[in-house]
Amino acid sequence: MEASLQHEAKATAHSVRLVFVLLKQRRRECRLYPWYLHGRHILREMNSTSALRTISDRESLRRAWKEISKRNPLSRGLDNVTIKAFKSRLEENLSEISADLRAGTYIFNKLRAHAIKKPGSSKARPLQIASVRDRVVMKSISLFIEPAFRQFDLDCSFAFIKGRGVTRAIQRIQDLVASGNKFYFEADIINFFGAVDRQTLWSMFSAQVRHKSLLPLLRQCFNLELENLESHKTEFQELFFGADSGIPQGGVLSPMLANFYLHEFDRRMLARGFNLVRYADDFVVMCDTEEKARQAHAFSRVALQTLNLHIHALDVAGSKSKIGYFPKDGLLFLGIRFEGQQVFPASKAINRFESKVQEILDAKSGDSLFKTLQRLTNLINGWGKCYRTMRVVDIYQRQDEFIKGSVERYLRTLGVRLVGRSKRRHMKLLGIPSLTAMAEYTKTSVLSSVGRPPAGSAAIATIPSFALETDTPSSAVV
Repeated sequence: MEASLQHEAKATAHSVRLVFVLLKQRRRECRLYPWYLHGRHILREMNSTSALRTISDRESLRRAWKEISKRNPLSRGLDNVTIKAFKSRLEENLSEISADLRAGTYIFNKLRAHAIKKPGSSKARPLQIASVRDRVVMKSISLFIEPAFRQFDLDCSFAFIKGRGVTRAIQRIQDLVASGNKFYFEADIINFFGAVDRQTLWSMFSAQVRHKSLLPLLRQCFNLELENLESHKTEFQELFFGADSGIPQGGVLSPMLANFYLHEFDRRMLARGFNLVRYADDFVVMCDTEEKARQAHAFSRVALQTLNLHIHALDVAGSKSKIGYFPKDGLLFLGIRFEGQQVFPASKAINRFESKVQEILDAKSGDSLFKTLQRLTNLINGWGKCYRTMRVVDIYQRQDEFIKGSVERYLRTLGVRLVGRSKRRHMKLLGIPSLTAMAEYTKTSVLSSVGRPPAGSAAIATIPSFALETDTPSSAVV
């Protein structure tokens, strides 16, 4: 009996050892990775074709389409296919894209060169516009990989991140001031989108993407060529000098790539204890002493130089780098003017709003009267709600008068004349809202933070990109 038990015990032990050997062998063959990986490897290793199949799935492409189709319906790439035209045969287009991606035959088109006016400036901003079909593919890839890159969005970064934005950046600044950080160093990165070293960015970015099947497509995205500019005027061509480097302004992947590239800068600044608030290539560092603000300038220059990026020196004519004292100088950041606990839109933000009103009310645009008034109403509601808890009563009254005059001139161009003296009644009949009626700020109300409106008021809206006093483009396309 005892011999039998010993024999059974030995057999069991042998079976357990065999199971462990087989498991180890299977682990080596399958290269199993845990869901949580620290350090260099960010995404879980998976079957080499599963990622490609996911982003090329019809439903994934449809989700991507919904995201990129919210823009101007007449937006187009070099193939001249507009968003509106793409939508007219949506299912066929998505099927063709899916088939090409899965067959490994998808080829991106060249980028269309386009320039837009910088609001409130005579200068032009060069944009590189992808075709609509390429935007769908890029957005599908972006939606798939973005979750894994969120860990690079540190708390000091506020641009292009869901749930943050300008409103939260303003709130953070006010909180830092309230805690005693009344000196500041403010700067923007010189020609950031054009100065990024594309090869360095690719090396950093591709190292984090463990889905091998996506790398050929992503490589194409990084190496997209611009259209031939020989038929354009010399001044236009000069805008795109060096277009083969940097991050394309207006690109679908550009917001994520911009934040990813600057992650190391954010990390080093926070590790040194600096109170950094960054919105894309614009940033401010709130400090408790002037000496620390100067240290922030010196250290940020060094940290950015490791990425081949630069900021202006202090005390140089035309420099955008500045050290200030909040109680005396206030602060102008992202189109918002800070004066003590009060915040209100800066003059440049107001000028941009007026430029947008005039752009919409351009009779040569070809839009119908109904569509024009609808666009104007949306603009006024968006702009009015985002600033309504700030000190804006006087500003809103002046803008209401500006809007009334602009609408009257537009209607006269169409041969329509308003009868009667009550301009406000005319605007009401046309469905145009009043900014003054939206204002919630009063002299007796105390707004300790732009993110904390007075009791009973609605949460502040996201500030639209055209209102920002920054050269940073969104992912909008033309």
